[in-house]
Amino acid sequence: MGRYVISSGHSLRNSGAIGYLNEVMEARRVVPRVAHYMRQLGHTVLEYHDNTGITVSENLNNIVRYHNSQTRDVDISIHFNAFSTTNQPRGTEVLYYDQSALAARVSKAISDSSGLINRGAKRRTDLYFLNSTARPAILIEVCFVDSSADVAIYNSKFEQICQAIAHSIVGAATPTPPPPTPGLPYGVRVTVDQLNIRSGPGSNYPIVGSITDRGSYTIVEEANGSGASKWGKLKSGAGWISLDFVEVTSTPTPPPPPPTGLPYGVRVTVDQLNIRSGPGSNYPIVGSITDRGSYTIVEEANGTGASKWGKLKSGAGWISLDYCQKI
Repeated sequence: MGRYVISSGHSLRNSGAIGYLNEVMEARRVVPRVAHYMRQLGHTVLEYHDNTGITVSENLNNIVRYHNSQTRDVDISIHFNAFSTTNQPRGTEVLYYDQSALAARVSKAISDSSGLINRGAKRRTDLYFLNSTARPAILIEVCFVDSSADVAIYNSKFEQICQAIAHSIVGAATPTPPPPTPGLPYGVRVTVDQLNIRSGPGSNYPIVGSITDRGSYTIVEEANGSGASKWGKLKSGAGWISLDFVEVTSTPTPPPPPPTGLPYGVRVTVDQLNIRSGPGSNYPIVGSITDRGSYTIVEEANGTGASKWGKLKSGAGWISLDYCQKI
């Protein structure tokens, strides 16, 4: 069996593309799921995410250094594309230096499994990752973060895409995706005081947050999994919840009104301010700000532990606005 290293593009401190999706955060969702499916096929997979690189050069050196420090057969980097905001589909592509057949196979598999346009394999001789890794390498551009059509497909076909990437890399046949569940999306109302949000459809997946407001949410996908009769994927992208503790409402939850006055700048007023993966102190800490510097907030949300939470433009995560001064 093969040995592979797969990494997410960019870093928590060096943002990638941001549109309807955040490239850094989505790449960090794709990597472990692809690795999971590759391991199911009997292969050894090492994962890497850069949390420290500030400049582009530092980030690229960190990623390539890790890849080249491992014994492996193939190097894979997960990215998302961007061009300009549109509601038209743009598609998926795979970049390569000298692995045209592998790149074409992976691009076709993603397209076949999801319906994303197949932009195909594209040779690039100017990319540090492809030029500097010592083993055969490909860089996957899953879809365009600024195409609402691409994002809708990606969100609804996330597991199929990850499975297709895994199977096509190792040369295994990709399973035929199941037919879509009728009646999706739909709205639900939480019926318990605390409902865990997990990274995947099952109690064996890590807890990435929780719902504590008995509020209304929209389910965009269903799946079977351990610990519940059925799991539902939240439209927000936060993760999966057990549908045993919700009641179905008649219509999907309407989207919130667009925020006003965003983006805006803030200056941190404390010596250390935690960065969390979501808007609440119940979300994991993924970093911290220690420079009392100025930052840009692109989204606000309510959540536990603060009167208001703000999402950093860099994509690093969310901070409490109680410890910031608006500038």
